Amino acid sequence: MKRLQEIADKYGMPTTYIFYNVNNADKVTTFLKNYKYYGHEKIRCCLQANHPILNLNGNICLKAKDSGDIIEMPNGPADFYHTSVNGMGIFNKLKEDKIEYVSCCDC
Repeated sequence: MKRLQEIADKYGMPTTYIFYNVNNADKVTTFLKNYKYYGHEKIRCCLQANHPILNLNGNICLKAKDSGDIIEMPNGPADFYHTSVNGMGIFNKLKEDKIEYVSCCDC
């Protein structure tokens, strides 16, 4: 957030998309609410999709050997592109916000 504030001070607050996942959704949303979104109105939160974890042999990893529960993790910054194309309407939101350039960081 410090880097974002530096950019905002120099150029004005950019629209910022924060991707979170089911593992950290409560922490992220609570943190942002507690800090009143740092006073910025241009923060959009987007839920990342989870994907199954594969081992080196290409097999789906399970939480326990006989459980049938699949281990899943968020796709990370690459999920921006996946969710943009597959139904979250992020490209439409980018157009609405007149966003011309996108920079993804995993911070």
